[in-house]
Amino acid sequence: MRCRRLWSLFIIIQCITLHAQVIPFISEKSLSPKEKYSIQTWTTENGLPQNSINDIAQTKDGYLWLATFDGLVRFDGVKFSTFNTSNTPVLKSNGIKQLFIDYEDRLWIITVDGLLTGYARNTFTSYTLPARLNIYANVITDYTNGSVLVLCADNKLYQLKNNQFVQFPLKEQGKMNAIRSLNTNQLYIACDQGLVSYINNEYYSFPETQGTRISNLYYSPFSEIIAAAEDKLYEVHAGSCKVLNLKHTPGSSGYNLIGYNEEKQLCFLTENGLLLPDGSLISTQSGLSSNSTRAIFVDRENNLWIGTNNGGLNKLKHKLFKAFSKDEGMLSDVSTSIIAGSNGSIYIGHNCGGISEFSNGRFLQDLPQPKEKCVWTIMEDREANLWASVYGNGICKIKNNKITYYNTTDGLSGNLVFSLYRDPRDRIWMGTSNGLCYYSPGTFTRVDTSFHQGICFVYEDRTSQLWLGTGAGLATLTNNKITLKDTAAGYKRSSVRYIYEDAEGVLWIGYHGEGLARIKNGRIFYFNDHSPLLNKNVWSITEDKNGNLWLPSNSGMYVIDKKELSNFADNISQELNPVLLTKEDGLKSMEFNGGSQPSVLKNANGEFWFPTVKGVAVIDPSSLFKQNISTRIIIEGIRIGEREQVIRDSVLSEPGNTSVLVSFACPTFNNASRMFFEYKLEGLSSKWISNGTSREIRLAGLPAGSYLLKIRAAGNTAISEASIRIIQETEFWKKPRFIITAGVIVLFTILFATILIIGRIRKREKLKTQINRQYANIELKALQAQMNPHFIFNCLNSIQHFIILNDEVSASKYLTKFSMLMRRSLEHSKSNMVSLQDEIELLRLYVELEAMRSKDKFNFQLRIEPGVDIFNIEIPSMLFQPFLENAITHGLLNLDRKGTLSVSFAIKDSHLIGIIEDDGIGRKQAKIINAEYYKGHTSRGMEIIKERIRVLNYIENISIELTIEDKTGTDGQPQGTRATITIPI
Repeated sequence: MRCRRLWSLFIIIQCITLHAQVIPFISEKSLSPKEKYSIQTWTTENGLPQNSINDIAQTKDGYLWLATFDGLVRFDGVKFSTFNTSNTPVLKSNGIKQLFIDYEDRLWIITVDGLLTGYARNTFTSYTLPARLNIYANVITDYTNGSVLVLCADNKLYQLKNNQFVQFPLKEQGKMNAIRSLNTNQLYIACDQGLVSYINNEYYSFPETQGTRISNLYYSPFSEIIAAAEDKLYEVHAGSCKVLNLKHTPGSSGYNLIGYNEEKQLCFLTENGLLLPDGSLISTQSGLSSNSTRAIFVDRENNLWIGTNNGGLNKLKHKLFKAFSKDEGMLSDVSTSIIAGSNGSIYIGHNCGGISEFSNGRFLQDLPQPKEKCVWTIMEDREANLWASVYGNGICKIKNNKITYYNTTDGLSGNLVFSLYRDPRDRIWMGTSNGLCYYSPGTFTRVDTSFHQGICFVYEDRTSQLWLGTGAGLATLTNNKITLKDTAAGYKRSSVRYIYEDAEGVLWIGYHGEGLARIKNGRIFYFNDHSPLLNKNVWSITEDKNGNLWLPSNSGMYVIDKKELSNFADNISQELNPVLLTKEDGLKSMEFNGGSQPSVLKNANGEFWFPTVKGVAVIDPSSLFKQNISTRIIIEGIRIGEREQVIRDSVLSEPGNTSVLVSFACPTFNNASRMFFEYKLEGLSSKWISNGTSREIRLAGLPAGSYLLKIRAAGNTAISEASIRIIQETEFWKKPRFIITAGVIVLFTILFATILIIGRIRKREKLKTQINRQYANIELKALQAQMNPHFIFNCLNSIQHFIILNDEVSASKYLTKFSMLMRRSLEHSKSNMVSLQDEIELLRLYVELEAMRSKDKFNFQLRIEPGVDIFNIEIPSMLFQPFLENAITHGLLNLDRKGTLSVSFAIKDSHLIGIIEDDGIGRKQAKIINAEYYKGHTSRGMEIIKERIRVLNYIENISIELTIEDKTGTDGQPQGTRATITIPI
């Protein structure tokens, strides 16, 4: 025995000769309503390496495996992956004849040369046997303890033990042809002289088969063994055997084999097709790609697979739809509207082709047709008259085989009618390309002549509110006025094609371009804004008795539970799981029609009829069975940069790699190419990101760190998600070990130099601090010096004023107070900090001088709150005086009345709060006056004050805060200014 193990399945896949997404061909013959199955075919033209399929099997991960003459093929529903001698050296032949999957989920491969290869856990293993295997019978089976038995051409059985095949102790049974086991411990052997069983170390010969050559053994779906003889089949149980009473039996040689279909019916693989026990035949006339059948298999989704000789692979699926078209007698393929007549007939409008009548299972040809064959919409009134709109020529009424025409001259709002709707009061509403009208016996009435949009749907809800589907969005009719729903309330200006009200009074809206929407409690919710799983075009909305909504689109039929939709819209659940029905479900065309009313029929026996571009599609909604297939997403490959990786639980991306490419599969076989996927990268984001239908995820520019990539099928919680950890390594110079090592080296390198210069640095910093403080003191005194000349100048002007007026008493009194103020100012200038008492005395003197100068144009109020220790609290000198000066000069002296200046001091949270407040003209008006009075002069007073506070904060290491606010009255007029200075104490 010789074994060769490969690193991983992904490395193999990168070498395969065929690894491509495939698009199957669907037989048009199989879409005929008389056929039971839709048949899809894959050949070399769309993915297979070779057109002869010898055997089919399915592993637990969901993959289908195909035996061909050009290699072993793995199929996930979207792509084929081929393993042959060029990319998988373990395989010694490209011709694969038989496949067998044991209870341990190992795949066993028998070649046309009788060689055996095993596949398990992404590894191929080649086995050397004492003799070759018989390729025309089933010669491999399960046996006890997870082993397998094989029957070789030397007429001996060999058992797998410890990864080797050793001879199985079995007494002579004559010529052995095939083997099979039940429950692993019941072995059955097909011999030339009959059937033998080996159970519990005992042999038993079935007398019913004595002397009969048993050529092959098969499994049945009923936990039985089927033994094939030349002219009969035996059904075998433990200890019993009986002949099956059938019309047809396989031959004793050649390729005539047996199998079971999805309904557990016995089938015969013949050169004329798939033969059922009742004599019916599935052949090329039914849509098979070839009559020469070689393999039959039923997958976990209940699809029937047929492998043919030189015809490729066929998938047979029970059709849910019956599709009627021109081939079945309809007047035209393109259908627009459908109604059920009171006479039991179904009427179908065509564009262009007139009106088809379907009755008693066939299409009739005796209905009178409008002269214009392009019929958009039809309806029946209460007198059983047919009404039909004809493209561009208004509307006609068919009564007693007589046709009467009406157009805009008769009162129609437009000659192109999209919608016919009969309300509970028997008025016939007509939505046209130019607005709305209705017909009440003998009279057409135009509604809201100012509205000229096209209307393709009319509906009256349970509250008698009339709703309109227009080309510009959803509208309502109230008091003969058509109003489009407001975009400010979330409604979109897209074409509305259908309006449906459910039993709870909730409205469901189908849009062209915006998909499905729900109106509940006056609020609209658009599903396609939050999920890509539903189509953006919804032509009609129909609810079945199980609460599913049926949503035809231009790319198939979507079916989804209404409760699931409501939970999604109400943010109760984040999952949507629609079922998509396509041509493989029986549709002759995936493009449904909409835009005219009525565009769906729910007839008396519960069937749904939908118009399509190729006839009508009919379905019994109760036939839909939502399968929750237990499958999973499988990560098939990981590429980091340009290098392929071995697939493990985690992969390491070295520094410098710019991208990570992850490819995955999701083996499933119903509309697999239309499955959507999502992923999230935990460690970077907690949000799921849509990946569309792509089965590759490229991550670029990942920062260093550990991330868990999770992948799931969007909206399908029955499919297990896959995950893999991606570790993006840090550059070596960012790793802790390097940083620590480098840090130690640098530390020792600079330690000595640090010791030498640290003293010098301290001396330099100390000197720098002294210089900075000296500079700040100089700067503060310079700022204060800029303030004092301005103050002195104003005082001298006042003294001069009194002298000019010969007011010696006032001048003397003013000069006395001025000298006192100057003396205090000079004393304050010697230090940066003074007591609050000294500052208050200086402020009082200054205010008295200004009051004298202005002839008492203002009152002065000084308030000191209890708890303010004016003798022991120190503050920066001359800090408050500039604000009093601004208040008097700019705020109060410009008043035409007597103003008020107030100064208050209080303690709050260990801070002295000083407030200077006036009721003057305010800063805005003062600025206007100053700009006019002092032309060409730029005042820097406030700038100097703020700069002085900044310097004080630095020198004294305190945090003085200043806020200035304009006071306004209830009428918005200025009422003065308030300056607040906060000083920590």
